[in-house]
Amino acid sequence: MEELISKLNSEPAGHFLLGSNRIWHGGIHLSDGGPWHPSGAVRAIADGEIVAYRLASKPAVASLQPDGGLPGTGISLRTSPSFCLIRHHYDATEEVAGQPPKRNAFPFYSLYMHLACDEHYSGEGAARWVVKGDGNSSTYLPVVTSGTPAQLTRRVDEKNRPIYAKKGAEVILSTASPSDYRNHNNEMHACYLVSYADTPSEYFYIAASRLTQVRPSKPDWMTPPEDKPARHVILRNTIVRLHADLTDNGVGLAAGSEIEAPVLSVKIIAGQGGVIPMCQVRVYLAGQGQVKNSQAQPMTQASKGTIGWIKLSDLGQAIASVNYPATELDKVVDLRQSPIKVTAGELIGHWGEHETAEPASTTSGFALNSDKKALHLEVLVASKDKAALQACINNEGRLTGGQGYLVLKAGKSVTRYRLSKQNNQASYHDIGTYGPQPLPRAVTEREVIGHGANNFVKVAERAAASSDELAGEYVLLGGDVELVSQHDWCKLGVRLIDGSSDPDGFLDKADTDGKEGGEFFSELYGQVTADSDSDGTVSSSEIRAALADENVASQIRKLFICHESEWIKRPSWPRLAQELTEKPNLYQYALTVNRNMNWIDDSAIQGILGDSKPWFIHPAGMMGLVGDEIRNKKPKTYISGVLEAIEFLDFYSGDKIDDSDYLNAANLLACEVNAIKAVAITETGNAGSYYKFSDDDDHVPSILFERHKFSLHTGGIYDESYPEISNPNRGGYGAYKDQYRKLILAYSLNKDAALKSASWGKFQILGSNHRASGYSDVHSFVKSLSFSEKEHLKSFVNFIKADSKLLSAIRNKDWLKFALIYNGPKQVDYDVRMGENYDALQ
Repeated sequence: MEELISKLNSEPAGHFLLGSNRIWHGGIHLSDGGPWHPSGAVRAIADGEIVAYRLASKPAVASLQPDGGLPGTGISLRTSPSFCLIRHHYDATEEVAGQPPKRNAFPFYSLYMHLACDEHYSGEGAARWVVKGDGNSSTYLPVVTSGTPAQLTRRVDEKNRPIYAKKGAEVILSTASPSDYRNHNNEMHACYLVSYADTPSEYFYIAASRLTQVRPSKPDWMTPPEDKPARHVILRNTIVRLHADLTDNGVGLAAGSEIEAPVLSVKIIAGQGGVIPMCQVRVYLAGQGQVKNSQAQPMTQASKGTIGWIKLSDLGQAIASVNYPATELDKVVDLRQSPIKVTAGELIGHWGEHETAEPASTTSGFALNSDKKALHLEVLVASKDKAALQACINNEGRLTGGQGYLVLKAGKSVTRYRLSKQNNQASYHDIGTYGPQPLPRAVTEREVIGHGANNFVKVAERAAASSDELAGEYVLLGGDVELVSQHDWCKLGVRLIDGSSDPDGFLDKADTDGKEGGEFFSELYGQVTADSDSDGTVSSSEIRAALADENVASQIRKLFICHESEWIKRPSWPRLAQELTEKPNLYQYALTVNRNMNWIDDSAIQGILGDSKPWFIHPAGMMGLVGDEIRNKKPKTYISGVLEAIEFLDFYSGDKIDDSDYLNAANLLACEVNAIKAVAITETGNAGSYYKFSDDDDHVPSILFERHKFSLHTGGIYDESYPEISNPNRGGYGAYKDQYRKLILAYSLNKDAALKSASWGKFQILGSNHRASGYSDVHSFVKSLSFSEKEHLKSFVNFIKADSKLLSAIRNKDWLKFALIYNGPKQVDYDVRMGENYDALQ
């Protein structure tokens, strides 16, 4: 963390909180001129999921013209509007024997703004030239001797050893095409004059054959998976034969494999006991099981693309085709229904264009700043999640584990002691004072010592003066001295500052006066905005100087500040126009950039964050607080009486279906609101949309596990070994609290089949119906329903619209027809209960 902060402090601008003249700045900048890896790779700060993005095809361009009648020409500056928004979950839990677990939890987001545009990966200029990686590529002096053809002189070091090109290094071509020269062995080669990208002044010749072109690797999330055709599952181990002949040799195809649909052809052959339908198929996915022939010998296994004949009776469930949506360009894309999972450190993108201008070294005009690319990184908490954030700050979960910190009351000094023990009598002696200590001090367990009836904390090294004395210097716990946990955020200096009433995109002291945290923030604000040169403005260099004081910087990093985002769209910007009265062209440039970059007032983003005034915190500050707690956190429910994390679920957001949602759904289906409500009450009236059995577990979607569906989806291969969860006969449902135990057991055997074999949520839609419900795969379906109750209603609407008979039945309130389709031909009294529930609502 200290290394990261040191690197951030070296950035000339783009600091958290505010920029020049107190303009609001909710994130930090990492520029290509800073001390970062030259690849410009941008990686996720923690495990999470992408919930929104905008991938621009190319950077936006804004023109900056000289102001005040100054001579010179303007300059066009490029800025990337691409961004990626990732949702993370902080969940700190401590198990306590015989008691409910202790817990603090809340969601937060990280924003990666100015990511590289699509042209960075696929444009004409995207390819880079690099040295091939064998390490033996000779280089030659950038001068050519006379002759036809000309001779090159090999570069050597002071010991006359060849200087080889750095393998994998990027080079810049000085000529568009190579020229033919003789090398040191008098061999003819086409050669380029190049320089290293990181040392452009070092020129040399190299053979064209020793170079190769590479393109930047697109992050996985920008490249959707390959579409899947319609398929059939293979029910049991079988043999794929070259001909429609049961005596023909073939290759093995394991149960659970998939073949493309429709089958290529069908043929009826004679067999023992009658005719046998055979079908010619193409294998799409070969299962992992071992197939043996009639002599119990292992067979060669089929592979993807194998074509041959199998028994028609070996075909199982039909699987619909899956077409993954292509990455969309130049628009804000909402991924709430199918968020893309990312892990800490995963590649999110690369630095994009963030060009700025500076006065030209000549008499007029502008020059392009040397830092041409940058990442703007924000960490924020949605305003709707403030209560959960406040609970964590106050450590309402009462967690005590992890790193301990020594905290002194502000401005206080305390007595410093040496400790001794004579004849089993503990004593301590005053040797001076300790403090003030503006920042919490991390301590280890060994530095906390019980001495007599008191507890002390070691604060300095000191050699023992005698055998009776303890090494070190100590302070006495109690009074103005406290030992706190890493979870006691408030005691560690974390504060909420309300600046939401700011009207103009700047951060002024008046914006927080009289508001939450305003009194605390007042003095700190004065230190950050000190006008050291008394010119009436606050420059980036002055802000940087203020943040060089670690006491000030540390306090800034522990602030959650509610403020309107800088990414809102401004038709005009009166305060900025006032600040730039004498620079109207600069104002117009800034306003153009704002309009090119805005995204937070998009309706999709408002649906995610709730509004455009979240709580911002310095990214390094957030990572210092949450640490490893944000990794791999999942909602928990009871499995056989024990709380266990469920890896395929998302945390419930708290979103609930309201009357406007029901009205919109009824309009989409052209049916009555009470008809939809009647179905919901019949399906989950008592259980509700989510299970939550105590104060300690999380909300998880209500489910009913269908053992006969799992048997169907897995070809019955688990019927004998796991009859409780795999049985061709429906039934054996059990209590609500037992459903996830069964699902988890099935999930351990076959993930997709398990999720498809449960009915989910308020309307109890089978996972196998995810496609009709509007989802490309069952995992996206399950995660969406676990996140928001509104997704339950959306799924129901999609599912009903996909079946004309269901749609007709709900419109006409034909409950028997509806139940026979929705609940199956073996439904029992569902139609009666739906009718009764509808009448009660009326």
